[in-house]
Amino acid sequence: MTDSVTGAVRSRRVINNVIGGLLARVASLSLQFYSARLMLQLMGVESLGLWLVVLGVLQWVTYFDFGISYGARNELARNLARGDMGAAARTVATGYLYCLYVAVVLGLAAGLLMLTPLNGWLTATVFAGHDMGRVLVLCLLAFLLNFVLSFVLQVYAALERGAAASVHGLLVNLLLVLVLWSLPAGHADMELIAFTYCVAMILPSLLMSVWLYARHPGLRPSLHGIDHGLRPAILDVGLRLFVIQLCALVIFSTDRLIVSAVAGPQAVVVYDAAFRVFGLLTMVHGLVMGVLWSSFTHAYAQGDWLWIRQVLRRLQWLMLPLVLVSGLLVLLSPWLVRVWLGEVAVGSTLLYAGFALYVLLSCWSNVWAYFLNGIGETRVQMYSALCAAVVNIPLALFFAHCLGMGETGVIWATVASLCFFGVIGPYETARVIRKETLQT
Repeated sequence: MTDSVTGAVRSRRVINNVIGGLLARVASLSLQFYSARLMLQLMGVESLGLWLVVLGVLQWVTYFDFGISYGARNELARNLARGDMGAAARTVATGYLYCLYVAVVLGLAAGLLMLTPLNGWLTATVFAGHDMGRVLVLCLLAFLLNFVLSFVLQVYAALERGAAASVHGLLVNLLLVLVLWSLPAGHADMELIAFTYCVAMILPSLLMSVWLYARHPGLRPSLHGIDHGLRPAILDVGLRLFVIQLCALVIFSTDRLIVSAVAGPQAVVVYDAAFRVFGLLTMVHGLVMGVLWSSFTHAYAQGDWLWIRQVLRRLQWLMLPLVLVSGLLVLLSPWLVRVWLGEVAVGSTLLYAGFALYVLLSCWSNVWAYFLNGIGETRVQMYSALCAAVVNIPLALFFAHCLGMGETGVIWATVASLCFFGVIGPYETARVIRKETLQT
């Protein structure tokens, strides 16, 4: 077992990353709101709406990495924890190559889809008759290039520098605001905005790559460092995490569709307003857990079970202030939403109570999920995610339509779906810790 100094240094590094990441995330969100205002002035309401649809379509690309980034991150963190820099360098090179493979496959698949009637359907319906072909191609190429370049963020995370992802987002939004601010109002077309966004997205990835590999030359990716023998280690955990991610998409991306179908488009505004208010809590908690992911991997590789137990215990105590804040938000949400969007977006107390339970259950589940992700024990989580995805839509339709709960029923169905891992996660964690400590 490692000594207490190692655990203290690791804890201090986690705290520094959480504070730095939180500050960068707040600044990034502020710039994001400001850039939306600038885009509205430059493009007008209709063009901005089309641009947001383009981004919404292309952001799905980032979800289809087949878990390669996360699998390579875990393998890299294990190698770094053991001090095996040769294996770490091979993992970095192989991770970049596999991300490139995925980018090429996704690009070819997108090209083939655009040759089908889907292209005409998108133009006629989603884009309301506007030809967005060149904008889509430009943004797709930029997304795929950044898909490969942004693997550097997984390298940062494996080095226990999880705040890098928030810093990257801050740089993207800062560059975007600076360029948009220099453009004259009403004189920016869609292609210029797209080009600006693509540059702002890619340049920070390049800058952060140069900075990282200048400081860690032993990790620089190279062709001779590619090791296909790492494929099982990367894909085994990675594919299971990919399945979990797809299940989460099924659960969360269908909610608004069900609300609109059952209760009408206006109810989506009410639902989304509540989601955004309570989403601030999950964002902060997710930032903490994202930093801890690779720290769990390091501690596990070094056999530091004392530090792991201490952190898991502290995370459980952290649930107490979350309960208090969530309860306070149930009381304050009607006022907050009324001030923000007006009376039309205010929901019922039962809706806000459902979101409070959703937040608490999500944060509780993430305590165990991120630990298990970090050590590569993801089978039970994958099975529980599949069960949740299967029951979520039927439950949402039953609560919302059959019981007449409307948008409130959708969030309560999500709460019920998340209960699978909320109950199983702690038991699986205890089982893994007991098994591992008995073997050491």
